[in-house]
Amino acid sequence: MSKGARILVCPCNNITPFAKAERLKTAHNDIRVQRCRDKGILLVSSDVTGTRDGRISYGPNAVIDHHGATVDQVPLMTEGMVVVDIAY
Repeated sequence: MSKGARILVCPCNNITPFAKAERLKTAHNDIRVQRCRDKGILLVSSDVTGTRDGRISYGPNAVIDHHGATVDQVPLMTEGMVVVDIAY
């Protein structure tokens, strides 16, 4: 990011066993928020949502601004997308 990145795109596939997923439910966005603040970047994330073979993914799809504020987010365990105008 030291080369001037302004947007980080984070495609994810965070589907894990139920117990681990419950512990990490909000951790992914907490980490993303911190990265946005530290680097002054916008982050766009997408993740799988749902259950399969004893595993679960809560999502979310989200856009987080360079201050670490969530611009928009699909609710956990909901399929969907966000649309955000980005002006740079």
